[in-house]
Amino acid sequence: MMSKLALVLLGLVSLQATTWKEATAGYTYAFPRDHASHPDYKIEWWYYTGNVKAADGRRLGYQVTFFRVGVDPAPANPSKWALRDLFMTHLAISDPSGRRS
Repeated sequence: MMSKLALVLLGLVSLQATTWKEATAGYTYAFPRDHASHPDYKIEWWYYTGNVKAADGRRLGYQVTFFRVGVDPAPANPSKWALRDLFMTHLAISDPSGRRS
């Protein structure tokens, strides 16, 4: 019974009329506007990469990626707490010397 209910609810959610813009060729970038989030699009991400020097002199690399996934382009709930987007982050640190501490 529960699995049937879950399937029905999943079907209803998929019928929701969402209107996300699509990334198409010919977009004209304008900075600093395009450094920030584009809430009219379903998904986007930002990469930050770099190198740092540890206190012991080792060189380390890092990459951090922030993801934004749109959930509802126009939530019916007017609250600022209404769910519109989900955010996730990945972080990687590399040690080219192979010495881990």
